[in-house]
This record gives sequence, structure tokens and C-alpha cells, in this order.
Amino acid sequence: MNKLLNIVFFIIILILSIYIRNPIIIFKLFILYINYLFLISYEREKIVVEKIIIIAVISSIASLGRIIFSSIPGVQPSSFIIIVSSLVFGKSIGSMIGIMTILLSNIILGQGPWTIWQVFVFGSMGYFFGKFNEFFIKRNLICIICGFIWGFIVGYIMNIWFVLSYSDSNKLNGFIVSCIASFYFDFFHGLSNAILLFLGKNKFISTFNRIGIKYGLK
Repeated sequence: MNKLLNIVFFIIILILSIYIRNPIIIFKLFILYINYLFLISYEREKIVVEKIIIIAVISSIASLGRIIFSSIPGVQPSSFIIIVSSLVFGKSIGSMIGIMTILLSNIILGQGPWTIWQVFVFGSMGYFFGKFNEFFIKRNLICIICGFIWGFIVGYIMNIWFVLSYSDSNKLNGFIVSCIASFYFDFFHGLSNAILLFLGKNKFISTFNRIGIKYGLK
């Protein structure tokens, strides 16, 4: 049934792309569709109380970190927590922690049209590291490099949202200018990811593994 719904939604987006000439609307529908897939991926797995507890606790910690460090440009320890939890618990829990981190922290930092894009990009981050968790756990340097790159991926995707929503000029030029303007923030986001992964990846993996074993998820 879920596969059928996925196909139906995808066909609807394709049909709308034919009749709706505005590419911005189509792109936003696509973002909604991807967020829907994240939720479906989580729903397909067996739901147990332990999973809900893990997601709630880790998301709260990541949200608190995002709120506390919001005044420091680019530094987001929440990304580090999402990455490490994804390495331990896999893609479905990792993506849900990314999603819930944004939804919870934005209660304080502010909800708005940007929220769904943040949900998409942080959910994607959790899904990516959870999908290839065994690879990244064994290859520390590659994991650190990818953590650094994701600082820019987050920034670039949010720049796409900004340009599509607020720029009336040439979209490509607006995107390039936005990326140049956000380079400082994206660089320090990636750098903080890399430093935290270098210093704390193994320790946090060990801690989360113990929590997973305690709750029967490992």
C-alpha cells in the first residue's frame, strides 16, 4: 500500500509539472514528497516504545545544542549528534532525529516556511550517515570529511530556499551570491562537524551503543 501511495504521489507531481509552469512550486512539492518518504521509511519499521524514547531523548539533546549555540555563526553541535546517532541506530531513526531536532528547536528559534527545508536537509543528513553507517564507522577520516562537506550542503540547500522564496532577479546569480555570502557560516558549520567528529565520534558511538543495547535496539 505504501509503495502504491509513493507511486501515486510521484505521478501527481509529474502531472502538476506539466500544467504548472512555475518551477518553484514544483520544487517545493518535491521537497514535500521527500519529507513524506522520510516519514514512510520510519513508519515501515516496527514501532517500539524504545525507539520512540531514543528519538525523543536524542532529539531533545540535539535541539538544546542547536538553541544554545544559535548565537555562534555556523557552529551547530546538533549536526554532530544527528550524524553520530545515525551511525549507531541507522537511517530511519537517524532521519527522524534530524527531523525532530528541527521541529523542536524551531519552537524557540522560530517556525516558518524555511522549516520544511530544514527538515528536509537535516533529515537527509541523518538518512545519509545512517544508510552508510558501517562504512563510516570503519573509516574515520572519510566520515570527518563528509561531516565537513555536509556543512556546505546544508547551507547550499537553504540558499536554494532563500533564492526561490525571496529573489526576484536571476535565480542562478542569486544562488551564487547567496553561497558567497554564506561561505563563512557554511565553513564553520562544516569545521565544527569535523572537529567534533575527530574529538568525540568514537566516544559518542560507544555511549549510544550502550544505550542501544540497554533498550534492545542493538
